[in-house]
Amino acid sequence: LALLRDVEDRNEIMNAAIARNLHRKGAVHEKIGEHEMALSCLKEALKVGKNILGKDSVEISNILNSLGNVHRNLFNLEIALNCYEQSLHIRLGMNDPLSIANTKNNIGAVLTAQGYDERASAFYADALRLKTLQLGCNNVEIARTLSNIGQVFLDQKRLDTAMKYFQEGLRIFRLTQGDEHHDVALCIHNIGLILEKESDLNKPLQCYMEALRIFKKTVGDDYLMASYTLHNLGVIHSKQRDFQKAIDFFKASLRIKLTNLGPDHEETAQTQHCLGEAFREINELDTSFENYKRALKNRVKYFGTDSEEVSDSLFGIGKVRFLRGENE
Repeated sequence: LALLRDVEDRNEIMNAAIARNLHRKGAVHEKIGEHEMALSCLKEALKVGKNILGKDSVEISNILNSLGNVHRNLFNLEIALNCYEQSLHIRLGMNDPLSIANTKNNIGAVLTAQGYDERASAFYADALRLKTLQLGCNNVEIARTLSNIGQVFLDQKRLDTAMKYFQEGLRIFRLTQGDEHHDVALCIHNIGLILEKESDLNKPLQCYMEALRIFKKTVGDDYLMASYTLHNLGVIHSKQRDFQKAIDFFKASLRIKLTNLGPDHEETAQTQHCLGEAFREINELDTSFENYKRALKNRVKYFGTDSEEVSDSLFGIGKVRFLRGENE
């Protein structure tokens, strides 16, 4: 009996170690942009961990939070929110204000992406209060929440207020992490979004190029966020009528989106539509038509037939057909 219990204890210790190792592996895969691999590791970690560590343990709350991060990056927002809420439920029962603050910050990010800005602001404000009490003002966690609050104001078109939050977040990121960090790049990217609303396109262009340089140096060429920076560089060059450069940036963006999000995602469709526009401008009508068609297929699936996005793609297809002399 003693030997049997010893074997059971060893198995429990081994399974607990397996769960923790799977969690660490998942976190590494997520950091380098391998979202599906991260998802596989974290799901298995959760399954093993619940049986051994207990469904309300610290480790399970951490795994759920990590799962939420992966689903958020894959735009599975409802699943991400559910993971974060489960994690928060566990963490509220523990005396760990920072963990609570981090999860509230993550919930705010999902709510922002879903368009629930007021609810997101409440979670961000609470996260900022908890973090400031625990960490002071010049901490990287404060910078992350400031950046997230800036995103809410950006979505609300309150650009001056958003700029203040992004600039303060950027100051703290540089102070705590140095100039060459992907958090710095993300802040610079967001500042570029605000500057793009002004008439001087060189300012956002510089921001996007600097953000892209840092992304490539710190997290590699296939980082999903870099695809948005590449897409925005394509938009800037299109506005400047430099369509060949725009096409190069759109193609680079599309490659990353296809790898990370797949061919049927709305973000993939957005870049395909922009490629359709750029190829039409240089009179490569067949290539333009194919990109518009792919974008249309995805947009019908994502937004429905009566959406503005579908209308834009149909209009683009119509313009190509007109230019090809297909007037029927």
